Amino acid sequence: MQEYLDALEVGNAPVDAYYGLTPKGYENLSTNIAEVKRYIRQALSIIKYYRDLDEDELSTEEDVEAP
Repeated sequence: MQEYLDALEVGNAPVDAYYGLTPKGYENLSTNIAEVKRYIRQALSIIKYYRDLDEDELSTEEDVEAP
C-alpha cells in the first residue's frame, strides 16, 4: 500500500479503479440499471408519440391552408 501511495504522490499511480460488490449490492445495481433503461424507453416512446402527433397536426394545417 505504501508503494501505491508513494507512486500516487509522484503521479505514477495506475488510473484503473476497482470496486467490490456484495451479491446483494450487485443485484441492486442490476435492478437499478434495468429500471433506468425502462424509464428511458418509456420516455422515448412518449416523445415519439407527441412528435408523430405534432407532425400529423402540421400536415393537417398545411392541407387546410392550401387553396
